[in-house]
Parts: sequence; C-alpha cells; structure tokens
Amino acid sequence: MLLERAAAAAPGFVLDEDNAADLARICLRLDGLPLALELAAGRLAALGPATLAERLDDRFRVLRSDSHVSPTRQHTLAATLQWSHDLLEHDERTLFRRLAIFAGGFDLEAVESVCSGRELDDLATADVLARLVEKSLVVADLGSSRERRYRLLETVRLYARQRLDETGETEWLAGRHARWALAHAEAQHGSPLLDRDAANLRVALNTLLEIAPSDALRFCVVLEPFWLRRIDLDEAQKRFGQALAAAPDRTSGRAEALLAAAAIDFRSGAVAPARARMEESHELASEIGDARVQWRALQFLGELGLANDAADVARSWFERALDLARNEGFTAAEALCVHSLGIVHWVLGDRARAEEQVARSIELFGELGDSPELIPSPVNIVEIRANQAGRGAGPGLRVVFQDSLQPLLQISCSAAAGYALANQAGIARAEGEFVRARELLHESAARFAASGDEPGKAAVLVRRAYLDLAEGDLPGARAALEDALELRRSQGDRRGVGLALAGLGFIDTTAGDYRSADRHLRDARDIFRRAGDRWALASTLWRTADLAFARGSADDAEAALQEARSVLEVTQRDRWIANTLAGLAEVAILRGDTARAAALLSEAGARYAARDDAAGVMDAEERLAALQTEAESALSAL
Repeated sequence: MLLERAAAAAPGFVLDEDNAADLARICLRLDGLPLALELAAGRLAALGPATLAERLDDRFRVLRSDSHVSPTRQHTLAATLQWSHDLLEHDERTLFRRLAIFAGGFDLEAVESVCSGRELDDLATADVLARLVEKSLVVADLGSSRERRYRLLETVRLYARQRLDETGETEWLAGRHARWALAHAEAQHGSPLLDRDAANLRVALNTLLEIAPSDALRFCVVLEPFWLRRIDLDEAQKRFGQALAAAPDRTSGRAEALLAAAAIDFRSGAVAPARARMEESHELASEIGDARVQWRALQFLGELGLANDAADVARSWFERALDLARNEGFTAAEALCVHSLGIVHWVLGDRARAEEQVARSIELFGELGDSPELIPSPVNIVEIRANQAGRGAGPGLRVVFQDSLQPLLQISCSAAAGYALANQAGIARAEGEFVRARELLHESAARFAASGDEPGKAAVLVRRAYLDLAEGDLPGARAALEDALELRRSQGDRRGVGLALAGLGFIDTTAGDYRSADRHLRDARDIFRRAGDRWALASTLWRTADLAFARGSADDAEAALQEARSVLEVTQRDRWIANTLAGLAEVAILRGDTARAAALLSEAGARYAARDDAAGVMDAEERLAALQTEAESALSAL
C-alpha cells in the first residue's frame, strides 16, 4: 500500500536497494495502519524515506494531510485517534491512557496490578480491558485458553502516552509499573517466561534507577540469571555499573550485587574486573557480618582460580570457604565446597582424592533430601583433550570446550547432586572408563528427570554426546546434541544453544560433512559475537579452525585463530591462549614456515608450563621434536 500511494503522490518513485530498509522501517513503525501509511506516502516526495523514518517519533506532527477529499477527522493521525478516544466511556479513557506505561505486551494480571486505583476499580479492570479490545484500541494476541497477552500498536501507544502525560499520572504509574516488574521478575527466577516482558523490565529498571536506586540494585541481582541465560552481557554490565554507582551504601544488597556483577564480567571474559568485584564483595560482607555472602564470595574466587588455570590458588579459596561453611552450619555450602575441592584434585592429577571428594559431595547433597535451600551451580569439567573426543592426530586444536554452567546460577541440592554425578562421568571418560562414565550419566539423567530439571537434562545430553564421540559413535553423538539443542531452545538458553551448535559443527567436521559444519559453526559464532561471550566465541573459533584444517584452507584456519587470539587476550587465560598459539603453529607448518611454527610452539609450551599443564607441554614438545626431525631429514637429503 505504501508503495502504491507513494507512486501516486510522487510519479517516478520506485523501491530500490537504497530505500528498501527505510521503507520497511516506516511500515513496521506505523504498524501497517492504512491511514498512517497513506499519510506517510504523501510525505515521501518532500522528505525522502530516510528522513521520514527518522522522524516518526513525532509522527502526529509529521503525518498530516491538507486534502479536502477525506473526512476532517482523517486529516491527521492525531485527529483520527482523538475522534476514537472521544467516543470512549470515562473508565475506558482512564485505562486506555494508563496502558501506555507498558513497553511491549502485558497480561491481565499486570494490568490489574499496575493500572487499577484512582478512578478505576480493581474488579472492573478486566471488563474495561475487554471493551477496549472490542473497540480495536487494544490488540489481543491469541494464546492458551488460560493466558492471553495484550498490546497497543506503537502509534496508538504514543497517542495514549500523550494523554497520560496530560493527566499528571505518569510518575505515579511509572512507580507502580516498576514495582510490578520487580515482583514479577522475583517470582519468575529467570524463567524463559520473562523474555516476553524484556522491554517492560528495561523500562522499569530505568524508573527505579531514578526513584529508588537501592531497589534498582536489587532488581539487577534478580535479573542476573535472566541476563546470563540470554547472554545479554553488554546490557547487564551497563546496568550493574549504573546501579552500583547510584546505590553506594555499604549493605548486604551491595555485597550481593557485586557478586552478581562479577558473574556477568566473568561470563564475558573480563576476568580482572570480575576478581576485583569478588574481592570487594568479600571485604564488604566481612565488614558487615554477612557470612552467607562472605562464603559465596570465597566460593566464587575459588571458581575464578580454576577458570584461570591456577588450581593451587583455587584450592586455598575453596578451603577457606569450606571452613566458613562448617563454622556457620551451612550444610549445602559445605557439600558444594567438598565437590569443588574434588575438581581441584582432579585438575592437579590426584584422581583418587578427586573421586573421593566428589563422591562425598554427592552423599552430602543426598542427605539434604528435598531441602528448599538453593546454592550456586557447581564448578564443572568443561574441557577435554582432542584424543578423548574421538579425533585422531593431525592438524587441529588440542582442547575441546564441551559445555559449562552459568556462574552463580542458583540451583537445588538435588540438581547439584545430578551435576556432581555428571562430573564423575567426565572424570571416568577422561580416564578411558567409558562404561562407568555412561552408567554415571544414566544416574545423573534419572535425577534430573525425577525433578523435571530441563537444563539438567540438556547438560547430560551434551556429556553423553561427547562420550558417544569418544567411542566413535557419530550418529549417537549427533542425536544427543540435537536433543539438547531442542531442549535449550525451548528454555530460551541462548548460550546453551550456541554451545550445542558448536558441538554439532565439531561432529560434522569429524564426519566429513563440511557444509553442515559450516552452517552450525556460523550460527554459533553469530550468537557469541553479538553477546560478547569471549569463552564460548573462542572455543567456537577453534572448531572453525578445525573445519578449515579439514578442508585444507590454511588462510581460513589462520583467520579464525587470530580472531580467537584477539578475543582471549582480555581473559589472560594462558592455557587457552597457548592452545590457540599451537593451532597457529599448525598453520605455519602447513605453509612450510617451520621457524614461525617453532616460535609459536615454544611460546605455547611456556604458557602451558606456567599453568602446570603437563599434557599441553608434552603436546608442544612432541610437535617441536617432530619439526626438528623433519628439518634434519631434509638436511640429510641434500
């Protein structure tokens, strides 16, 4: 319709590459309303598509018509809406303007919570809303018989907002909207159901930053699992920064917020800021006597030590956390510390102590039964060596990043036992005990199934996929990852979706299905680039380099690895940087540049050694020795 009316108003006007995006934007922002599009068409010749699209926030002034053919009420959008508004009953006008406080959609419960009162009876709200739907001023989106969502078209909402501002109710209503959003987010605990209210949450947080900074800080903590699941890291970092600056009082709420902000920093790969916030949180919690937050800070500092490949440092933090948990009687926290120390012992090469500690943690979690207490998600085994993943020797990356939990994600003790069993399975797989690993994963899956824990089910499927891959069962591995992908999509778990896609790309590369691998890895890279998730992006770039090696493209492999190297510099994680350098050495070898390859392998070996990674050092030394042998053979042949 817009194109037809524009051509009539301005002969010669055509759709082309230059104006297509602006014209689509105009149609979208005007909600496809016929009158709005007709008025917009009349302005295209004078203003041009780009200028008109930019000025639609002031659409009631921009979209006017001096035509004497149409009725007077249709000369402007504002006049048309005013005519409809004047026909409303008093209570309908009241609710209509108040609905403009919502950003995006809303449901009946939200309307009753936010818009009732001051001339609008609570019990009458549902009836008034229904009348507005019948009069086409509110759109009802069909849902289930029990649940229906509503929305105002943007043009209608802007008009309603003008009427709201004229009444002086905006500040009062914004406060009610913000309180509703906070309570709603607290009740949902990061559920995917919050996704549909993302715009409302954003507006509500803006309001709280202005009128109640301490509540804004609390809101950020509540939204942390929501942001982590969606990997909305840039927004989360910005919001925590604003709230921490606006609410500087030294309270337990601030100490807790510092930990949540640290989790966001850590997920993005900003390790130094994360550590600083953890240490500040621990200092503050100790100062005010909040033992629970103090313990969580110690636990998180230990996890950061493990993530930074400093197992001895991690052990010190975990031991302090364990002592505090026992002194304070935090039973679930004690179980988590025991589990964490088990993972430390495994990293340090003490298999027997690791098995003992992890098994003990499962016993402790079991003793808690159906305790309602929530604890942070356990640290888990996320890396495997390429030979443990079923890939033979040859050019490619030596480490496979399979999966991870979200830091500071609160889970039940029952779920924690399930993840601990999955970690036991990871240890067994690393030791080549595939039958035992499968039995442990079966037990872990049974626990998650019994509790209806969908994220847990998906986590076990991912681990099962890599176990299948280690045993050479590519169809089984692909099926398990596809099931995990479906589950994670249903949960709105963007990071989990990206990691599953990267895993499928790895399997496709191993199977020789390069086209499918390319598609899966491209989708995963897009997710992690938009999110700023350095860990997941770097690991996906490793898999991209593996695909390039398999295709024989040294240029593509180098491009992926150079990007990974740049991404990882901020993390300061030596082992991951070393793995990337070893991959770049393989590129140099393919190009016949043995001097560069030797230099890269030497640097990789030094970084591995700095983190006591004996397997990494051995890999680098073996490749260096092979280079030396090849060089000597070449000389002797001359």
